[in-house]
Amino acid sequence: MQYFEKKDYEKEFYDKKIMITGGLGFIGSNLAHRLVNLNPSRIIIVDALIRNQGSDIKNVESIKDKIDIPFLEDGGLNIDDDKIIDYLDVDYIFNLAGSVNHLYSKKNPLEDLKINLISQIKFLETCKNYIKKNPFKKFKILFASTRDVYGKVSAEELPLKENFVLENPADPQGIHNYSAENHHLWYGKTFDFPVVSLRLTNTYGPRQKINDSGQGFLGHFIYKTLRNEVIELWGGGKNLRDFNYVDDVVEAMIMAIASEKTNYNTYNLGSFMKKENKYQEIGNNICSIKKSAEIIVKISESGFCKEINYPEENKNIEPGHVYLDATKIHKDIGWEPKTSFENGILKTIHFYKEHPHYLNDDIKNKIPFLNLNEHHKNMLNEIDNAMKKVIHKSNFVLGEELQKFEEEFAKYCGKKYGVGVGNGTDALKISLTALNIKKGDEVIVPVNTAIPTAMAIKDIGAEVCFVDCNENYLIDTNKIEEKINEKTRAIIPVHLYGKVCNMDKIEEISRKYNLKIIEDCCQAHGSLYKGKKTPITSIGCFSFYPSKNLGCFGDGGMIVSDDEELIKKIKLLRNYGQSSRYSADIIGINSRLDEIQASILRIKLKYLQEFNNKRKNIAKLYNQLLDKKNITTPCYSEDDNYHLYVIRTKNRDKILEHLKAKNIESLIHYPIPLYMQKAFSYLMHKKEDFPNAYKFSNEILSLPIYPELKEEEIVRICKEVNSVNKTNNLS
Repeated sequence: MQYFEKKDYEKEFYDKKIMITGGLGFIGSNLAHRLVNLNPSRIIIVDALIRNQGSDIKNVESIKDKIDIPFLEDGGLNIDDDKIIDYLDVDYIFNLAGSVNHLYSKKNPLEDLKINLISQIKFLETCKNYIKKNPFKKFKILFASTRDVYGKVSAEELPLKENFVLENPADPQGIHNYSAENHHLWYGKTFDFPVVSLRLTNTYGPRQKINDSGQGFLGHFIYKTLRNEVIELWGGGKNLRDFNYVDDVVEAMIMAIASEKTNYNTYNLGSFMKKENKYQEIGNNICSIKKSAEIIVKISESGFCKEINYPEENKNIEPGHVYLDATKIHKDIGWEPKTSFENGILKTIHFYKEHPHYLNDDIKNKIPFLNLNEHHKNMLNEIDNAMKKVIHKSNFVLGEELQKFEEEFAKYCGKKYGVGVGNGTDALKISLTALNIKKGDEVIVPVNTAIPTAMAIKDIGAEVCFVDCNENYLIDTNKIEEKINEKTRAIIPVHLYGKVCNMDKIEEISRKYNLKIIEDCCQAHGSLYKGKKTPITSIGCFSFYPSKNLGCFGDGGMIVSDDEELIKKIKLLRNYGQSSRYSADIIGINSRLDEIQASILRIKLKYLQEFNNKRKNIAKLYNQLLDKKNITTPCYSEDDNYHLYVIRTKNRDKILEHLKAKNIESLIHYPIPLYMQKAFSYLMHKKEDFPNAYKFSNEILSLPIYPELKEEEIVRICKEVNSVNKTNNLS
């Protein structure tokens, strides 16, 4: 631990009692490390341990015996908790609690209001009540505010002085912090305890939650380079910013709270100030966002920069050029930053290299095979409102939402009718039954598919007849005819992974042998065949299992068709065979897509094409980045919906284990061909009966693919796959 030469203001903390709110976060924990060297009698850390706001007990691991953290075993203490009054017997309060994520504040303004303003007012009320009970006790509060209080400004208004009037807010966080500053000032003057506010600019350094861009873009840039990933520069990164190394910020806090001159004042922290009667930049700490990224890449000797268009949804919070005039704090107490930008970045990168556990947050670093949390994030309000509408009406089965979704999804598929059912398997079973497939009949099905396809056939009493797959993993249409016999009644082509089977050939065979076709479209929502969406023939079965391109919040399925009479029968079959309530015309089952799921699917259907297009772009990038030497990648097609991205390699097991070790999920679709499943052992098939399916089951590997998968994550996946491929050269 570093020890500092004692300055006059440092002596002020000897044997004093200090509280730090937000003390387990980035700046708070660095402040705690600094203060323990000044020999206070007690340091109390008040923190609610909200990890997505940057708090982490590991930030104070080396000094935990020198600090007190009340209620740590219960998750810490929030600043709006009434129990905090029991800990206000202190001399100084560094009030650092709050959220710094301005993007989050835009998406969740009410939550930001609670965190950055309401909690602060409750804390000040507690301070007021303590002073009233203890009139001879005084403490001083330093409130850590933000440069976001200035909102959007023009270049002519720079550098920004403390008396700048907010006219064009950029985000709720800035508004709430500005109000919190004024509440501190009012409470302090009204109830006689001194306060000072510091408006912090872009702060960086050790102990920051750098794997979360919401905790500061500069730290996240460092995170990206240390993982040799791409830094995306929104809008080219041309706007200027000023930066402060965290040690300089901590020093400003200590100096400001120790000086009576700062009482009831607000100060900017920054790197531009009037010094020796002229304005000057201190320590090369003002530069463009692009320049800052280039310096980080250069110092870390890894990563790279990429300029991209500013995301449309975030354009309105970009404040333009922003840097602050820190003359006032320099004039009043002599503070100025001591650390140059390059030196600060060098020290920061060195810290994270020495403490790699800061880079190994499993939750953030993991690349899941599918990320439904991210997938639903931007639709949650719409989905929530849709579900509330259903709950309000309290018609949960065979209602208006289902009827509308049936119409909308059928139209999307290019069909006249849709019937919502309980799941994709039921869709197949009901379709087979509606087409009069029965016990003793045989149904041709690909041997390389998911188990439910075959189970649907068995469940109605018919028998499966397996056919091997081709190089595209789909049913080999050249091998269908040899499997047809007098018992054959239907073919189920499975549009596996989002690729559509050779339907021209299958239709030709069905006409020749008078066979029914039921298309398994459970992985093919929006997939095309010669410009036409699936299903291509008269009947198609879909699943809305959560992992599908169009998935609900549980199980769901649908049958679509142009055949009106067939649809009438299917509607009877899904609802106990009832033509009206308590009147059953035929034997049926209970398999209905409920109103809640239908309401969710109606929302998600609006985005399906957008999601499919994103999957296509991901597949295209995979194809560009993967080393083809020992890997077979899918042949790219605009017609596929890329429900899965499946590669083939003899290094499959090594790649799978390597990806797992690197916290990247991958799966096998499917590891055991149907004919080798125990359930179908009675068919007495030999391993060599289906050579392609057997071979591919030992070589195929599905890599993560979902609309929210980021480019740098794809780069990382490909890098890891290629590294195994290179070291295990099979040529």
